Order: sequence, then structure tokens, then C-alpha cells
Amino acid sequence: MWEVWEVWEVWEVWEVWEVWEVWEVWEVWEVWEVWEVWEVWVVKGIFDTQTALNISNNQK
Repeated sequence: MWEVWEVWEVWEVWEVWEVWEVWEVWEVWEVWEVWEVWEVWVVKGIFDTQTALNISNNQK
């Protein structure tokens, strides 16, 4: 009985740990996705700004 209890405790901890790992990965993944979108947005913003400046400079 004791062995079964130990295994059960380890199993519970393991399940929680697996969920935790998945959760951490998921959080990192979400942050990464947001970061990628943010990077693209910033780069696009810079590009648009440069383009706008170039257009206004060319019009002078």
C-alpha cells in the first residue's frame, strides 16, 4: 500500500509538473508570438516612416 501511495504522489507531482511545463511553454509561446507581431509592427512603422520621409524629401 505504501509503495502505491508513493507512486501515486510522484504521479500527481509529475502530472502537475507536465501541466506546468506545458503552461510555461505556452506562456513563452504567447509572449513570443506577441513579440514577433510587435517586432513586425515596429519594423513596419519604421519602414513606413522612412518611406514617408523619402516621399516628402523627393517632393521638395
